[in-house]
Amino acid sequence: MKCKAAKKMIESITPEPKKDSYMPFNVFPWDRDFMCPYNDFEMQKSKRILLKIKKRFNSKLVKEIKSILDYCEANFVIGFVRCHEGSNESDLPDNHIGCYFIDEHENGGLSGDSYSGYGYIKVSKKDYLKFSYAM
Repeated sequence: MKCKAAKKMIESITPEPKKDSYMPFNVFPWDRDFMCPYNDFEMQKSKRILLKIKKRFNSKLVKEIKSILDYCEANFVIGFVRCHEGSNESDLPDNHIGCYFIDEHENGGLSGDSYSGYGYIKVSKKDYLKFSYAM
């Protein structure tokens, strides 16, 4: 294969970042970001969970979930859980679908401007979508 053909093939599958968005860790299987704390299996699991969300819920809720994940700068979707931790950070009541809870583990860090923890989005009567975030 010629270099131009390989470059064209790679460019055709390279995801384009949206405006005011960030690129996720490990865009390609051969990329290994040393700053990413997750292995390849966990990253594939996160992608499968995002696909399940699109299949399981209506488009309005999917759009709301994506906006919450973008707002919280989520870097990894862990899965569905039955309980939540943390405090309600949304304007919605605790039992409303679409509200989200933040359980912050690090506030400030050594440099004073880093935050990390877990978030939980209520997606049904009993289920919460758990995600990890770090800023």
